[in-house]
Amino acid sequence: MTHIGAIAFVKHMGWDPARDVSLMINGNSLNRLKQGRVDGLMGSALTFSLAPEMNLNLLVDLTPFNFPVTGSSILAEREWLKDNREAAARFVKATVEAIALMKTDRAAFNAALTKWFNITDPLVQERMYREADEIPRKPYPAIEGIRYTMAIYDSAEMRKHKAEEFYDASFMEELDKSGFIDQLYR
Repeated sequence: MTHIGAIAFVKHMGWDPARDVSLMINGNSLNRLKQGRVDGLMGSALTFSLAPEMNLNLLVDLTPFNFPVTGSSILAEREWLKDNREAAARFVKATVEAIALMKTDRAAFNAALTKWFNITDPLVQERMYREADEIPRKPYPAIEGIRYTMAIYDSAEMRKHKAEEFYDASFMEELDKSGFIDQLYR
């Protein structure tokens, strides 16, 4: 996801991604930046939230650009999904419930940051919460992000496919139509 965001920004600036920047695997670590091993990085919400603690500054916030990205996703192999739709539906439902809990119960959000990331600093938790607020209440597949990713990685093999082959919105549609998601926020 950060690679797609980086490519989108580079192209927006009129730079050539093949000549004007070097995008490296695992190059988006704050420690690598502090050690001088990279000159800059594209980071996640966690990265942005921890950067000030290391005296690092955000140079560009890509949020206002609204670049289409796929984001974090729930992935399943097609063959597995054919035989396990009920399990997949329960997992999607639990994910939607977790998003709602995160958005409506700040104490639970902070407790999860402490438990899973050992983030106890209230300022960092606040920055993380602001970033998490960007997660949609109804996380439908990011179809435009899929199309954009396909365009970025344009190749003869990629052109054999359509974006619709890479997502299944039926789980979200069912939860949305039933009113389940809206009920979580009442």
